[in-house]
Amino acid sequence: MNPTPNYSDLGDAWVRQQMDKIRQRHAQLGGHLPMDMSKLLEQAARLARASGRPADA
Repeated sequence: MNPTPNYSDLGDAWVRQQMDKIRQRHAQLGGHLPMDMSKLLEQAARLARASGRPADA
């Protein structure tokens, strides 16, 4: 059973956009270190909520 991610309320488009940004940055840095996409998305969601920006911005 998968728990609901902490960023699901921000919508699919937001998640896809953030995943693309994270993958691009990871590739720019050489992709040498492992990355936990779920943790990175949760952090991005916390920052988006704290800034008060809408989910599709």
